[in-house]
Amino acid sequence: MSIDFSVERLVSLQEALQLLPSRPVRPRGSPRRGKRRASSPAEPRLAKPNLATIYRWAQIGIKGIRLETVQVGGCKFTSREALARFFAALSARTAGTQPQAPDATTARKRAVRRAEALLDAHGV
Repeated sequence: MSIDFSVERLVSLQEALQLLPSRPVRPRGSPRRGKRRASSPAEPRLAKPNLATIYRWAQIGIKGIRLETVQVGGCKFTSREALARFFAALSARTAGTQPQAPDATTARKRAVRRAEALLDAHGV
C-alpha cells in the first residue's frame, strides 16, 4: 500500500523520529546479559532511534518490510499511518501472522468530512 495524499498527513523523516517512543540504551562497556555492574546507573538512559535508522527502514527495510516514503523535491516524507503499517507488518512477521488491513472506511469518512468542510468554507 502506498501513502494516500488525500487522507494521510505527510511528515518529514526528522519529524517521524519525534513520533517514535524512546527505548532504553545500555551504557557503553556494560555487559549485554547477566548481572549489572555496581557502577551502572539504576535508571536506564532513554534515546530515540537515529535518523539514519529511519532512512535504513525506508531504503533497505527490516525482514523484507520497508517503510513507505515519498520524495518531494529533495526531501523524503512518510506519514503516521505509514509508520503504523510498517510496525504492524513487522509485528505480524515476528509473530508469524498476517498484518491486519487498516480500516479504509474510517479513513474514507475522515477524508469526506475534510472535503465537505473545505467546500463549506469556500461556499460551494
